[in-house]
Amino acid sequence: MTRIKRSVCETVQRFFDFEYSKLFVDRWSDMRYAMQDFDEWRYGAIWNRFTTAADCREPVVGFDYTDIIKNTSFHDTGYLSCIVPFNTCRIPNIKHDPCKLKPYYIVNAPSILPVLALSPTAGDRVLDLCAAPGGKSLAIIQYNTPHYLCCNELEFRRRERLSQMLQSYIPPELLTKKIEMTSLEGQMFGDVVSERDRFDKILVDAPCSNDRSWLYQSNDLFARCRLDERPTFPGVQRALLKSAIHT
Repeated sequence: MTRIKRSVCETVQRFFDFEYSKLFVDRWSDMRYAMQDFDEWRYGAIWNRFTTAADCREPVVGFDYTDIIKNTSFHDTGYLSCIVPFNTCRIPNIKHDPCKLKPYYIVNAPSILPVLALSPTAGDRVLDLCAAPGGKSLAIIQYNTPHYLCCNELEFRRRERLSQMLQSYIPPELLTKKIEMTSLEGQMFGDVVSERDRFDKILVDAPCSNDRSWLYQSNDLFARCRLDERPTFPGVQRALLKSAIHT
């Protein structure tokens, strides 16, 4: 495992200091510290239940970790299992192998909470409206294999990466029978789905400010562009949620 090392983007830091000091006043200094405290960063690994236990655990032999799913207050956690190291080290990534399923998927540990709340069952028709990069879609399949899972992603390159990711973790026969990838505009999804094709459960991981990741953006020009996009997010989020309600 490797220890997390990152540098703060000064452009983003100045923006946050200006905006959030007005919003949070005295609390901002503590919040700022928490965003930069690597001890609070918790990356985990979702075990792939479609591989053997030995394959999953071999790359992390010798490291101390805990299964955070077992320590949640959710009554039903399905087959989902996610380990988190006790220290600030990161579990190593596994390279894509077209002949072998990967043993685990690296996630920001809190990101699995929406899937636990969704609690998909074997009879559900499930939609992941903004699916890429695919961690939550994968967590849904690991939690329980729904009757049908639709992974929607509008942007071509992100959809291609999503497709390869699913191929790295899901058996081909399951991908063919249970999972479909679509490329519809998320805000319009509710207008094109027929009544008989409605979904039982929908996950909307809407575009957000993602402040902590932006704080460590290495490309200053890209960081400035992303900061300019921030005011557009509330409108997009409302439109996606409205679409999901009508889907």
